[in-house]
Amino acid sequence: SLNNPKEAVKFCEKALKMKIQIWGENHVDVATSYHNLGSCLLYFGEKQESLQCYQKALKIFTEILGEIHTKVALCNNGIGAAYSAIGKEKEALK
Repeated sequence: SLNNPKEAVKFCEKALKMKIQIWGENHVDVATSYHNLGSCLLYFGEKQESLQCYQKALKIFTEILGEIHTKVALCNNGIGAAYSAIGKEKEALK
């Protein structure tokens, strides 16, 4: 259900685990799942965990796609939002 944070996060984690089993850690679809999980966690207030997911996604996307790519930009957005939510606005502005 959309109002059940644990259920929403569970489905995102399940998708991530499946993609890792299929493609291994270093794949664009795995990075997308980390990003999606980070977004879900941030939405439900799990700020630190969200930040970690966004950072994992950024690392994978950057390694595969390079530093100039829309998916890298989306991760930077997510990282900024997570830092802001944590109360580290100076980090968010980097």
